[in-house]
Amino acid sequence: MCARVSTRHYFPYVVGFSLIFMCVLSVENRRRLYYQTFLVNLELDARNHALYSTIRSLRETQTRLVESEKLSALGRLIASLSHEIDNPINVLRNSRAARQVLWSDVGSSRRGSRGR
Repeated sequence: MCARVSTRHYFPYVVGFSLIFMCVLSVENRRRLYYQTFLVNLELDARNHALYSTIRSLRETQTRLVESEKLSALGRLIASLSHEIDNPINVLRNSRAARQVLWSDVGSSRRGSRGR
């Protein structure tokens, strides 16, 4: 006959071993999680740096674009003003014959009104 073995004597050892095994697994899991977290943080820092560089580049480009638009608008304004100033001067300069006719008509009407 086999003697019946009492598990009551082994229970504390089994429980203790189980706790130790769970603690080792827990430490390994934590270590793995810390390493994964470290790798994710490194990748996140690299992405943040790339985004920061992109944002800085976009801001510089935006500043240059705004300056370029301002200069373009100023150039258009100056060209428009120059055209408006030159246009009447050119009309007067190019219509010399018309002015002579106009002044002669004005002169003759003045002379005609004096004689009456």
